[in-house]
Amino acid sequence: MGMFCGSSQSRNWMFSSKGELDQVREETNTRFHTANNPDGTRIDFLDELEEQMIIQFYLREVQGLCSSFRPAVPKAVIGTACSYMKRIALGNSAMDYHPKDFYLPCLYLATKVEEFNVSIVEFVRNIPGPGDKRRLAERITTLEPKVIHLLNYQLIVHNPFRAIEGFIIDLKRIGSLQNVDKLIKKADEFILWSLYTDASLLYSPSQIALAALSYSSNKNKCSLDPYMHDVLFPGGSVDAITAVIKSIIKLVRSVRIPEEGMIVRLLERLERCRNAELNPDSEVYKEREKRLWEEEEGIQAEKQAVIYAKIRQEEELILG
Repeated sequence: MGMFCGSSQSRNWMFSSKGELDQVREETNTRFHTANNPDGTRIDFLDELEEQMIIQFYLREVQGLCSSFRPAVPKAVIGTACSYMKRIALGNSAMDYHPKDFYLPCLYLATKVEEFNVSIVEFVRNIPGPGDKRRLAERITTLEPKVIHLLNYQLIVHNPFRAIEGFIIDLKRIGSLQNVDKLIKKADEFILWSLYTDASLLYSPSQIALAALSYSSNKNKCSLDPYMHDVLFPGGSVDAITAVIKSIIKLVRSVRIPEEGMIVRLLERLERCRNAELNPDSEVYKEREKRLWEEEEGIQAEKQAVIYAKIRQEEELILG
């Protein structure tokens, strides 16, 4: 908990309430509307709730891909990738940065940060579909620096999975429960499901982990009460943390997966209204990237010319 409290995640990616979080998303959505639809004549733009449904769809894509990935993806990689996607979406509209372009770079970056050693060749080999794997690899590695920039270079994510491991070790040490390992499966499932929610933006990893263990203990017909009262909060009240646990469980249970037809319609609208300047497949984007590359090449050529001129000048001085 101490490491989390001093982290960039705690300082910059946590919110005091759902209302504050909703306000940030509304402001992000409004910025796009103001910049791209100042007179209000476009009616096909997405609102913030529709953007959230699209983000949730791609969060499911991440988990679906990881479920068939070989070698098996550590759960921390999934949690980190999903956190990256949610963080990017907070300050950037999906109409600017389409999640379909960024969910794979987010996942690939997460494999590095969580030290899951997989090459880009091996990574794209796990992506289903008949597309050009070499081109896909180039696209992912090209967009990776942009992902890092959009995350403000804050890449460390404290996931509840590690907190679960700590609680399990503690439970085994004190021996207050029989067969403690039976709690892990349902607890991990709870955390994976929580990734579709705002839990990681509202609650600390240890709070989510405790909620997961509470959920799992209930499913396994055992009680964490002795551990809570005698170990975690000896001599104190557990009312506050119990209320937090109930709120987290309620939040995770409230997840509703939109029906497929609705997602298809939203994605079609997104394609129509997205910002062409930030669409890697658009001619506008390609032309801009080409222009930036040419400008960079020109700058480098000028620098080299200055260096060569200086070298010639020094040679003339030496040779007389």
